[in-house]
Amino acid sequence: MFRVNMNNQQIKKNPWKAQVAKWKNVNMSANCKWILEGDKDFVDAMQNSISKSKESKDWKDNNCLHLELFPEPFLGHPDAPIYLLGGNPGYSDNDLECLMTTKGYLDILKKSIVHKYKTNTSFGFFDKRIAKSEAAKWWNKHVDEEIRDKIFNIEFFAYHSKKADGLKKYFDTIDSKNPQPTCASNEYADSLIYKAMREEKILIITRFKKYWFKRIQGLEDYDEL
Repeated sequence: MFRVNMNNQQIKKNPWKAQVAKWKNVNMSANCKWILEGDKDFVDAMQNSISKSKESKDWKDNNCLHLELFPEPFLGHPDAPIYLLGGNPGYSDNDLECLMTTKGYLDILKKSIVHKYKTNTSFGFFDKRIAKSEAAKWWNKHVDEEIRDKIFNIEFFAYHSKKADGLKKYFDTIDSKNPQPTCASNEYADSLIYKAMREEKILIITRFKKYWFKRIQGLEDYDEL
């Protein structure tokens, strides 16, 4: 039984809108660092935690954040009836190459994070213009065509890494005794999830179940989960 008082959960302003406007004239290069200003302190703290870890160099290389890839906090449109709750976007050299060389790729991703991308599905990675990217191949393989216009994907964390062990390890350290800097993108994403719960939409956790349960009040007992 879902017991959270939804009247206390208000939709926050999408912080990516102002950020995308600031990125309007950024010249694409492999040296770009795409970070939402309201996430910067949080991202820096996580990156620092991973780099100073006692784990091996390979572990650090696999878990460091790849900020040269455009962030993917969500895909699709919030009006969709089915919400997928994921982990964080992965990394491949292919995706970076596609971002750098494929016409329209960056525009699709920018429009996706401000909920303005619109084709027959509203889900950027089903756009045939970027079909050669590894991310597009993954989504096309795993999602049937008949539901592609019905899903909205929210990542637990918007930034890319090859592996998610470092991400999980960092979030395991966060509690009331060890608070971390604000992560504005997560706060906005959470408000969308609470709205979806208020509207009794279907939520499907695809990754990070333990972490979603910790982060979203009442999710574990939500009837449409």
